[in-house]
Amino acid sequence: MDSRLAGRTCAFSLLFCIAALFLCVSVAQAQAQTATISGTAADSSGGVLAGAKVEARNVGTNSAQSTITDTSGRYTIPDLPIGNYDVQATTAGFQTVVHKGIVLTVGASPVIDFSLPSAT
Repeated sequence: MDSRLAGRTCAFSLLFCIAALFLCVSVAQAQAQTATISGTAADSSGGVLAGAKVEARNVGTNSAQSTITDTSGRYTIPDLPIGNYDVQATTAGFQTVVHKGIVLTVGASPVIDFSLPSAT
């Protein structure tokens, strides 16, 4: 093999490795800058509330992410930017419940459970 070709191949390999390392570090940092909220929604007697809407609103930016509880009343809202949140649960026939002042830090996974009283 020509020494110039070997030098170019080595330089290309080095650049490829540096780019791959940069990409891995960038992905790890992006993942580490978020948090996840999860929990359950139930009625006041402890019965699960499937199909309830759970919304996490960032107090600083006013941006919101929401999800719907599953058949077991469970929910998860992943990839939330760190910050202060108000988290609420709503469903027909029940009063809305809001948990205020939820502070999300890097990598946090707080469990926020809801007990919704009947609207009547």
